[in-house]
Amino acid sequence: MAATPVQLYEGAFQAAAPTLAILDPDGTIVDVNESWKEFADANQLGLPRYGVGTNYLSVCEAGANPEAQEVADGIRSVLNGQAPEYVHLYPCHSPTERRWFQLRVTRFGRGPQAVVVHEDISEVKRTEEHLRRQMDFIHALLTHIPDDVHVLDLDGRVLWANGPGPDLLELSVGAASPAPAWIELWTAPSRAGLQDALNRARAGEASHTQAIRASPEGTLRFLDVIITPLRDPAGRPARLLASTRDITPLREAQEAAAHEARLTHRILTSIEEAFFALDERWHLTYLNPSAEALLRRPAREVLGQRAHDVFSGALSDEVLAHARTAVRTQQHAQFETFARPFNAWLNVNISPHETGVTVVIQNVTARKAEAVAQTYRRRILEMTVEGRPLPDILDQVVQAVETQRPGHVCVLMLINHGRLYIYAAPRLPEALRLALNGTPVGQGLCGQTAASGEAMTIEDLATDPSSLEWRPVLQANRMLACHCLPIQDGEQNVLGVLTVYAPTAGPLPAETIGELERARSLAAVAIEHHRLPERLVHQAHHDPLTGLANRQLFEECLQQALDAARRMNGPVSLLFIDMNDFKGVNDSFGHQAGDQVLREMARRLLRCAQHGDTVCRISGDEFTVILPFAPEADAVQVATRITEVLTHPIEIADRSIHVTASIGIAVTSDGGMDAETLQRCADLAMYHAKHHQAGFAVFHSDMNRRAYERFQLVSFLRQAQQAGELELHYQPQVDLRNGVIFGVEALLRWQHSQLGMVQPEAFISAAEETGLIVPIGAWTLAEACRQGALWRQQGHPELRVAVNVSALQFEQEDFVDVVARHLDETGFPPEHLELELTERVVMRNVESSVARMRQLRNLGVMISVDDFGTGYSSLNYLSRLPLNVLKIDGSFVRGLSPRSPNFPVVRAILGLARSFQLEVIAEGIETALERQTLEELGCCLGQGHLFAPPCRAAEVFPPI
Repeated sequence: MAATPVQLYEGAFQAAAPTLAILDPDGTIVDVNESWKEFADANQLGLPRYGVGTNYLSVCEAGANPEAQEVADGIRSVLNGQAPEYVHLYPCHSPTERRWFQLRVTRFGRGPQAVVVHEDISEVKRTEEHLRRQMDFIHALLTHIPDDVHVLDLDGRVLWANGPGPDLLELSVGAASPAPAWIELWTAPSRAGLQDALNRARAGEASHTQAIRASPEGTLRFLDVIITPLRDPAGRPARLLASTRDITPLREAQEAAAHEARLTHRILTSIEEAFFALDERWHLTYLNPSAEALLRRPAREVLGQRAHDVFSGALSDEVLAHARTAVRTQQHAQFETFARPFNAWLNVNISPHETGVTVVIQNVTARKAEAVAQTYRRRILEMTVEGRPLPDILDQVVQAVETQRPGHVCVLMLINHGRLYIYAAPRLPEALRLALNGTPVGQGLCGQTAASGEAMTIEDLATDPSSLEWRPVLQANRMLACHCLPIQDGEQNVLGVLTVYAPTAGPLPAETIGELERARSLAAVAIEHHRLPERLVHQAHHDPLTGLANRQLFEECLQQALDAARRMNGPVSLLFIDMNDFKGVNDSFGHQAGDQVLREMARRLLRCAQHGDTVCRISGDEFTVILPFAPEADAVQVATRITEVLTHPIEIADRSIHVTASIGIAVTSDGGMDAETLQRCADLAMYHAKHHQAGFAVFHSDMNRRAYERFQLVSFLRQAQQAGELELHYQPQVDLRNGVIFGVEALLRWQHSQLGMVQPEAFISAAEETGLIVPIGAWTLAEACRQGALWRQQGHPELRVAVNVSALQFEQEDFVDVVARHLDETGFPPEHLELELTERVVMRNVESSVARMRQLRNLGVMISVDDFGTGYSSLNYLSRLPLNVLKIDGSFVRGLSPRSPNFPVVRAILGLARSFQLEVIAEGIETALERQTLEELGCCLGQGHLFAPPCRAAEVFPPI
């Protein structure tokens, strides 16, 4: 019998998997299915009849959980028709399992009935929780990764971003405001590349590019951008994922690494050491220029080759053996070796690292050679100090050269009486030894080197004409080039020569020449030490500048000559020589030129002396000649020769310097037999010759009287100024055209109580020689300024006063200050003061004179050159001197007429003065013809006895 519909529904109700319960309109459970019962048993609900007949609403409201009341209200809303359905989720965990259920209440039927369904949704909840954890992880990942991530639509608008800002996080398709364009987030320079990357991503291709963006601080940031298409289920691009990473630190690190690499390269290319880099297979990966030079091969030929194939022979094996040890132990290795292929000592340093080794090779040949040389030097110096024989020491010098330069032949020769003799030459062939020994200085390569003091070289003896005779011997002994150096002492005197013969033709290497330089220095030390006792004695008795006997040796030789003359009853003559105005030579040309003049003077004196005579320099410019057993006639003959040789100028640095000397001669017959008396007599004779400008003079007994008179004159002169015995006379200077006085020249006079009126020529020279001229000159200047100021007060305001200035006075450091002080004290205008200097005063030291004259001109003082035309060399310097006036010396004016010999000289002086815009005053005018001739030549100013002699101040302008 077929089941009724009711039965079918009942069966389905009972078989349904969800837990089901039927509620009536009051909320009472009227029926439950089997799943409900199983659920009640499993959860120990404890309801009678599984809750059938129990009001479900009351059960819910009886619970303490607030959610239970909420559930009751929800069910009631369905039963009341207020809601079609009510759903509630709730956990129901067991001790061993976490479970979730869903309560669903649905109204059905015509009456207000409802079905209650309890569903186990634990699996769904666990799945959701897993997905939520995954989403949280992804969100945290995208939010916190250093990259900026943007999700874009296919039009390039930003849908989501993790970095640019919170406002972008809410953007989605269909948002109220349009999403921003991603490309607009970038600066213009980067957009082209980014747009191209977008286009490729839209086409389905992942794209990669780099861009630049400025930070808010204005610094540039370098960014790496990857754009990946996000596809829909059909595989078409639906969205774009743009990932941006800041690679600025990476770029900076790369640039720093590149800078370090460039710096390292520059260092490696500039160091002298050879640098090699090898990989783990011992292949060369890098070498610097010094390494190329060592191998004599360019890098392109050896890079990639194995070290064994690059380094030759034993060196390769030694380097690789140490390198393998270094790699195995991971420790630095260092060793020295002689590399025959390179003919050099090498210091090798090997440093292992993760990918291979580096090898640094330094050429230490020079250091090794220096060590050998140092050993020889120490031995040579020890032998020298010990006083070993000189040939033994010099033999060590030669052996040192030949040991350091195998195949070379070294020869050391010393000068003895104008010839070179071999002192050491262990490897020199005997035939050449005989040929070279005794070579005259000045002949052959060695002789020329000794004569010139300069190193000389023959680069190819096979083609040298001077070596033709010895060519077979030279070639047989492989002596193909020659280099010769002078051996000199500390004063550059040549002691000998050091010669080396090389086994190959051509110039000697710099290293070899350096070794020869050191060897000759050692030889010079040994030779000088050996000769030191002789030199000390010589230096103690000889002048270092000229080589002549000094005062000590002079006194010894003079005493010896006198003793011998006394024993033999013979004469001794002594010449005392003083150079005239040698100070002027020093001042005009410098002390170096002065020294050369003294040396030449010594050479000329030696040529004038005879064998057995002794020539001495006893002070700066004073010389003596001792003539044993020479009578007066012989002494006069020697003095005459000296005077004659001094007439020839001394040529120094393209200058001709004329020097003269005053010579005093004393002979024992008149000058006494003791050394002191003879010297004093020669000195008196020298002063007599100097005073009379006689060249030389022989002492006679009446010179003692003149010497006493001179001594007395100087004594009186010292007291003259304090005693008021000095006075000034003035000679008027006139305009030749009208005879009007425009100035005066102040002239010194001495009125002595015993001597009477002493003329200037009698005492001026003594004042200059004793230095008294300085205070006398200062008094003269002060008195002339005082008188000039007095004349101005008396109605002669334009009068010019000329004062003569001596050389010693002019050279005083405070001379300009003295002039300024006297002008200031007297009130005399400086433009009316004229200082007269002679040409000789100016030319003693031109540079200093010009400077001092400029200082005087700055004061306003006028300057004239007195006695113009009688000096020397002044025309060359006239344009440089700050002068106002030239004074023509009276010697040119005396007897002047259009037909006189001096006429063209005076005309030339006047023309010269006009070209330099200088005034000219003619001195010593005594006749009307002289005055007329001067006027016709254009000279307007003059002085002389024709107008007035020198007179006292009161007589210059006599009262009317």
